[in-house]
Amino acid sequence: METATNEVEQMIGGDEVGHLNADDIEKYFHQPLPAVRRLSAQPPTYLLIDPATERIRLRVPPESGAPDVTAFDRITFDVVQELGEDDEWFELTIDATENHHEAYLVIAAIVDLVVNGTSFTDAVADGLRSFQELLLRKRRLTDEQQIGLFGELLFLEHAITHVAAPNVVNAWAGADREEHDFLFDGFSVEVKCTRSESRIHLIASASQLQPSPERPLYLLSVQVTAAGAASQGRALGDVVASIRDDLSERSRQLFDMKLEDVGWRHDDTELYQRRWSLRSVPRTFLVDDDFPALTPKRIADIVPQPSHVVGVQYRLDLTQFEAATAVPELLDEFCKEPQP
Repeated sequence: METATNEVEQMIGGDEVGHLNADDIEKYFHQPLPAVRRLSAQPPTYLLIDPATERIRLRVPPESGAPDVTAFDRITFDVVQELGEDDEWFELTIDATENHHEAYLVIAAIVDLVVNGTSFTDAVADGLRSFQELLLRKRRLTDEQQIGLFGELLFLEHAITHVAAPNVVNAWAGADREEHDFLFDGFSVEVKCTRSESRIHLIASASQLQPSPERPLYLLSVQVTAAGAASQGRALGDVVASIRDDLSERSRQLFDMKLEDVGWRHDDTELYQRRWSLRSVPRTFLVDDDFPALTPKRIADIVPQPSHVVGVQYRLDLTQFEAATAVPELLDEFCKEPQP
């Protein structure tokens, strides 16, 4: 048993019983202190909301047995007791980050079952089963993943206005976990996007900047900045929607499949409200013998027994590095100064 500190410092609607809508839940999460609300009188069940940690908790009277939530990395179960009180409670905690109302719906489903006579253990099992896809799979892309995807999609959006759209979607290989993001007939492109004021990019592996023997490799450097409410700013969903509008049904299906591979789901669009705009004009760099890339061959030339080096990550600062002057037209057009 874990003794809980009395974290419910603010009682909001503590005497009310019943369901909450999405707006109600958001009001609780925008309060400065934790809050508690009674969801049912018999048996007594309580909802605890902690805005600081974005966690939502359900407390019910204890019973024999305990629910198994080990399959869910966003859910924990414990037996708690407030300081200065003798009563123990079963407590189910859900990490509601970016999914406040959805997490509450899980709690509400469990409470409805308990009120109708289902044991808490069975109610948790049934309630979690109903929301299993949300609890196991609904994951927000990390900030770095969002920025990387934004840069790739900006280039893809540009490319389909210059090259046949099906060819561009087929060329987008980053979603297929290939080493390079775009594989065109005559060249490859690795898109690197950063929100840094300097042109500093993370290189994820030793082979990421390894050119293929049959085609030259270009690194396309994109810098973005948070745009706030600026009219020129765009959210990830805006770019996705723009691209989909320009694709045929068949190309759209392939595009959607590749988006899913990188973790994007259309149902999660509301999770990505931040708007971005270009910080600077993109630049293109030819990855040749003079480019400062760590490749398997270069590592093998300087590291004894290189087969034991199984992972390499590093950052490149290309702020002062000279951009390529002769590049494919598709890249040249993307890197031109925007028109006023």
